[in-house]
Order: sequence, then structure tokens, then C-alpha cells
Amino acid sequence: MERAVVLIQPEIGEWDWVRTRPHFPLGILQASALVAEREPVVFLDQRTCRDWRKRLESVLQDRPLCVGVTSMSGSQIPYALSASRWVKRHSPEVPVVWGGLHASMLPEQTLQDPAIDVVVRGEGEETFLGVVEALKAGRDMQGIQGVSWKKDGRVLHNPARPFLDMERVPEVPYKAVDVSGYLPHFRGTPSLNMETSRGCPNRCTYCYNYRYNRGTWRSQSPARVMERLRYVVHEMGVRGVYLTDDNFFASLDRGLEIARRIRDERLGLEWQLQGVEISTIRDMSDRDLDLVASSGCVRMSFGADSGSDRILERLRKNHRARDILEVNRRLADHDITLYYSFVSGIPSETPEDLERTLDLLLTLINQNPHARVSPVYNYFPFPGAPLYDEIVKNHGYRPPERLEDWGGIDYGASNIGYVPAAVRKRVERVYVPSLFLDRKFHEYDTRPWLRVLSDLYRPVARYRVRKRFLALPLESAAVRLYTKLRKSLH
Repeated sequence: MERAVVLIQPEIGEWDWVRTRPHFPLGILQASALVAEREPVVFLDQRTCRDWRKRLESVLQDRPLCVGVTSMSGSQIPYALSASRWVKRHSPEVPVVWGGLHASMLPEQTLQDPAIDVVVRGEGEETFLGVVEALKAGRDMQGIQGVSWKKDGRVLHNPARPFLDMERVPEVPYKAVDVSGYLPHFRGTPSLNMETSRGCPNRCTYCYNYRYNRGTWRSQSPARVMERLRYVVHEMGVRGVYLTDDNFFASLDRGLEIARRIRDERLGLEWQLQGVEISTIRDMSDRDLDLVASSGCVRMSFGADSGSDRILERLRKNHRARDILEVNRRLADHDITLYYSFVSGIPSETPEDLERTLDLLLTLINQNPHARVSPVYNYFPFPGAPLYDEIVKNHGYRPPERLEDWGGIDYGASNIGYVPAAVRKRVERVYVPSLFLDRKFHEYDTRPWLRVLSDLYRPVARYRVRKRFLALPLESAAVRLYTKLRKSLH
């Protein structure tokens, strides 16, 4: 009997409960694409399998080759660790292999945890396959590019692996899961996560991309993208895709050509974009915007980040507040949901900078009925980002010393000691009200009670943000209580 490779998708954290269907586990499945072509794969998702411990214990009885786990920085780490430790508790001889952003950025610290044996750094397709082949042959990890591992009590780091040719990236092993259970609705259409490019050429100081992708942007050709889209539409019956690219329009000609082909082929496809630059849309012609809208694009997400030009310059953004307003105005006549994300807690940020951000949130949703805004996130210190290095060196930030301590960092509370008290309290208290300023919960596949709650609370949230009536942190306390309850039941 062939020994399987077990893949574990950890729960994401505080906001994983908002949607009734979780996002497609693209990261871990993409990383295991070559492995799935050669070995049997067992997939276990903590988000959907509430008795995952019992299920994992059963799978471990068949002595799998290894257990692969992924995790982002932050609140996902405790869930990933709980699965890893469960493996070691019941089958200590089974290797646990971690991949994903956090382990790639901090492999040394990750491997200090006794429940983790190997780290796959960066792109996983070829590296994870090399790990599995070595385990199957009874070899150690020597010579496998992109791997960090333990030997005789020491942590060893093999050289980095060259990037894959995006045209040759293997297709996601869709057959490893029931795809229909991972199609959250957006505006009524079930949507599948896909990736057509990797990296970003920009240098935003808070972003890990420059280090993780070594300052590069790589993409699949329009022909390859269309081949993939035809497959999910005609063979899988998918009618919506959510492109998770960090910067879809990094090549404007490529992005517009994909939009043109989607429109001209009449695939009947609605598509969303996770990563779009304000400056790119600002510089598009009206004809370009008409093309994107007519192709079936129903959502664009922007890193607007701040209403303060000083902070935007500090973050090395390619736009200013007036550009955000211009893009919002120009797209008002198109039926495209515009999702703007914001962040606070940047070094040197003042209460006046935050005031400009709060004013911008309200202006955007008043100016364009399709505008949606994120809560004002507290700055998250992503390892590998230039701003992370700066705050460690110049602002006295002490990052968590153990892997498990990263689980205490989230977007709803201040993570940085240098943030002035006036800014910290206001951001923490505005986090939840700013989440409910618009009608986003009617567009997502959310729970009915949450839609009702959001409708009832929206006037209160707008009043609190508009009048800056933020003295009572009632909502934040309620969210923290709910989160602790969920964690205690997990």
C-alpha cells in the first residue's frame, strides 16, 4: 500500500467565521501540485472538519510519508501548531513539513519548535516534491534547494531555489478536494481562487513581497491564463474567479489583453482582482476602464492605506490621497465593487494623519455607491518587510521570540510599542465600526444574521466614525470575547 502525503489547511483566525464557505485552499494545494501527480494525497481542512483531530489520528495510523502544513504570520499560527503537535503526539516518527509565508521568512525560528522537522521556503512545487522523494527513499534533505531542516540538533539552510517558469507552473490539483465546498459567493456568484502571476515590482515598505519574491514580478501569458479559465468554466462549471495576484496589472498590456479575451470569448465569467494599484487605474484611459468593466470584472481591491500623503510617502506608495479620490470618481459609473484597505500605526504617524484617513473612508463611500472600505487595520509587522527591519533597528520593536507567540499579533489591536497612545486607542476603537460603514456583508457569502446585524449597526458605525465618538470600545471587546470563545472550543 502506498503511503500518502497528508496536507493540512489551518483555520485562518478571527474572521474565518464571516463566510459560510471558506476560500479555496490555493496556497497549500498549489505547493503540492507536483506531489499530487505522483503520490496519493489526503487533504484535511480545519475550517470545515470540526473533528479534525479524530480524522488526523485515523490518517496517521496508515503511517503517511509526511504531513504538510501551511501558515501565514499571525492568528493562523496557533491552529497550524495545534495540528503539528497533534501529529507528534500520536505519530512522532512522521515528519512535519511547514511551508507558506511565515516559515519562509523565519525558517530558523520555525524549526526551533520540536513539532516541525522541515521548512519549504518560497515556492513549494519543486521543493516539496524534492522533500517527499527524499523521505520516500529514506534520504535526508541534503542538496534539496529551498529547504531548511534539522540534523543532529542543528538547523541547516540549503541554498535558495530558482523561480519556476510561470508558463510551466503545474495546474492546481483540483481533484484533491471537493471544489464545490470552496466557492464563496460574491454578489451571488460562486468564485474560485486562482493565481496568474507572482510577486510585485513595487517597494511598499510594509510588504514582504520584495524579500519573498526577490523584487520580481512573473506572470503567465494571456494564452495560458485563458487556457486555465476555459478549463474551470467548461470542465468544472465555475462562473466566477478571484485572481489572487499581488499586482495583476503590473504589465498593463497583459492585463488588458486578458480582459479583452475574456470579453470576446464570452465565457460568461465574473472575475475579481485581489491586487490592483491605485496608480495603475489612475493612468488608464476611459477606454481601458470600459474594457475591464465590459469583460465581467466585478471587483478590484486596492491598497489605499492612508488618507495622509505624508504617510503614503513614508510607505513608498505610488499614489497620493487625491489619486484615490480620482480613481473612486472615475469608476463610479461602472458596476465594479471597489475595495479599499487602510492601515495605521506607521512610525511617526500622528493623530492628524489618522484623522485624514477616517475622513477619506467616509468620502469614498459617499462619493461612489460601489466603494467598500476595510476596517482601519493596525500595522502588522510582517517579517522580511523593509519597515519590519526598520522598527526592529530604530524603534525598539522586539519581535516574538518563539513561533507560537506570533499568534498573538493581529490587525485589530496595536502590535507596536512606539505608536502614540492617542493613535493606538483610536485605531483599536475604530477598527470594528469602520468595518460596518458600507454594505459589504450583502455582497459576500455571509451568514444571514450578520447581514441583519450589519444593517442595524451601520448608522451607528457611520455616526461614531463621522463624529469621532470612539470613547467606548464596546465592539472591540465583543469581538475579543467571541474570538476567545471560539479558540477555547477549537
